Amino acid sequence: MTTYLAQANTGADALATVRTVTKSGTVTAGAVGVFWLVRWHESGSFPAVTPPAGAVLRGTITTASMQTQCYLHRVAAETSFAYSWTSGRWSTLAAVWFSGVDPTADLATVPFQSATGSGTAIGTLTVTSNIDSALAWHVNTIDTSGVTHTPPTGFTEVADVSPAASAYRITVTSGSQDAAGATASPTT
Repeated sequence: MTTYLAQANTGADALATVRTVTKSGTVTAGAVGVFWLVRWHESGSFPAVTPPAGAVLRGTITTASMQTQCYLHRVAAETSFAYSWTSGRWSTLAAVWFSGVDPTADLATVPFQSATGSGTAIGTLTVTSNIDSALAWHVNTIDTSGVTHTPPTGFTEVADVSPAASAYRITVTSGSQDAAGATASPTT
């Protein structure tokens, strides 16, 4: 049975070359973490990231001024997880952990969906999953002042720190799952 364990985040964005989150004591060996590294820049490009050993990159979304990367990591004996790069960037790091994930699951093939946009509504994302799968959701916004987030219908929000929010849902049926109903306010 898949179970949500904990979340951690670095809080509001900061100018840095490394971002680190520490897992809580409820996260034990075998748990799987979903990590979102978000970086901004005023000009230039995004330096390559050195993730912690064992992290599997599942997706990268790059816009003109922001890059979000999603990593999965099966926990062994680690207590903290550091992502680093050269040349400082405004950044934030968030993670959620789950227990009960199939130990033989290939993290490199776990479904990943993404969308970019503007306004208040967040585009609906859809994945196909088995019953008892963990769905992790994350939104980040460029405007960091006073933005609030509403998670998708049926998701439980576990972090909402400007400029990002994280939520999760454990599926109760197999098949198509969506993330409808999410918003960011004000318009961003």
